[in-house]
Amino acid sequence: MQTIALFDQQDLGAPTPVGVLPWADRIEIRARDLIAERVILELENRAGDAERPQSALGLPLSDSRDDVVARALEAFERGRFLLLADNRQVETLDETIAFAPGATVTFLRLTPLRGG
Repeated sequence: MQTIALFDQQDLGAPTPVGVLPWADRIEIRARDLIAERVILELENRAGDAERPQSALGLPLSDSRDDVVARALEAFERGRFLLLADNRQVETLDETIAFAPGATVTFLRLTPLRGG
C-alpha cells in the first residue's frame, strides 16, 4: 500500500502538507472523488476547531460534509483552485488519475484579482 501526499498552496506561497491518503498501486481515481477525499480529511482533522471556520480551499466548514464536498466540487469547476497531480494539472472532475508510488497532489487555491 502506497500513500498520496496532499498539499495546499495559495497563489505563489509554499505548499503546506495537508496529510496523506493510503492508496494501492495502479488504482485510478476520478478527480471528483479525490477532491471529496481531501475535503473529508480536512473536516476530520479540524473537527471542533472553532478558530478555523474555513478550509484551506476557502470553504466554510460549518456546513454538513455533503455540502462542503459539493461546494468544493463547484469551486473546482469555477476555477477557484487548481488540482495538480504529480505536477500535472487536472482539467475536469471526471478526469481519471493514476498514481505511481510517491505521488503528490497539490490543491492550488487562486485569489481573484480585485480592482481594475
